[in-house]
Amino acid sequence: MAAVRSFLEAGADVILVPAVGTVPGLTDDEVQAVLKLAHAQDALVMSTIGTSQEGSGARYIEDVAIRNKTNGVDIQHVGDAAWDIQSPFENIYAMSMAIRGERFSGCAVAQPLIQNQ
Repeated sequence: MAAVRSFLEAGADVILVPAVGTVPGLTDDEVQAVLKLAHAQDALVMSTIGTSQEGSGARYIEDVAIRNKTNGVDIQHVGDAAWDIQSPFENIYAMSMAIRGERFSGCAVAQPLIQNQ
C-alpha cells in the first residue's frame, strides 16, 4: 500500500492493478484495499488482463471482468499479447457484454470510428 500512497501523493489519477484472477495470490481484499485508498483521493483504479491470458477464451474473460467489476474497479484493460498484435475480438466483446450488457456493447460496435465526417 505504500507504493499506492506514493503514486497518489505524486498526483496519479489512475492506479493500475492486476485483475483479480490473473496473478497467483492476488486477492479480492487486496484489490479492494487499493480501491478504497484510491477512491478516497478521487483517483480511479484500472485492472489489467495482461499476462497472455487475454487469449484464454471468452468464458475466462467474462469471469475476470465480472469479478473485478464486483470489486468496484473503474476501468478494465485487456492486453494484446494473445496474437502479438491484438486480443481475439470474441474476448473483447465478451468483456464488454459482461460489464455493460448487449445494448451498450452493440452500440459501441455499431458506432463509426470517426464521428465528424
